[in-house]
Amino acid sequence: GAPFTRAPVQVGGDIDGCGFTWRWEPALDRGRVVEKYIIKLEEYTKCDDNNSSGASIELELARAQLTWVRDGMSKEPYLAIQATVNSSDWPELTSGNKYRAAIRAVNAIGDSAWSEWSCASGQPGFGFCLSSPHLPSPPRRESLRFTSPGEIRLVWDAVQSANDTGGDDPMELQVTYDIWGRPEVPH
Repeated sequence: GAPFTRAPVQVGGDIDGCGFTWRWEPALDRGRVVEKYIIKLEEYTKCDDNNSSGASIELELARAQLTWVRDGMSKEPYLAIQATVNSSDWPELTSGNKYRAAIRAVNAIGDSAWSEWSCASGQPGFGFCLSSPHLPSPPRRESLRFTSPGEIRLVWDAVQSANDTGGDDPMELQVTYDIWGRPEVPH
């Protein structure tokens, strides 16, 4: 029969080119060489919604590569197929939108069924086309609350919209702040 494919997982992204790198295990080819892979990308809001009204495209992956993967959970590395799709492949990729992917393998016997959507596995299989986040407001010392000796309390304006974060939804708790400070040494 036709090959059997597994769902892809997003393993990288590109903010500047609005792109994604997807990885999946090679198709079970059932005795025939897989001649090509086709990826279906689709804009979506809910993973289990099979009637997405967003933009979608099917692309033959001419630049898919076989790569060795060591994910830290298995003792042995394994082979995987990896491909990158960006806005030069599909100009409709839009900053701030969420995308999912499915894979189909083709061999001499025929086309496989589409794999599950990348987001169905519970793995990070969805892609956000992100733009660079806006500069956050600078932290400032809060003087309205009492602090203990040697403590200061810093506050800043919280990120309120996905536009401020470059596309991430701040209500999904995926926005983090890295604060760096250096104590001043008394002279």
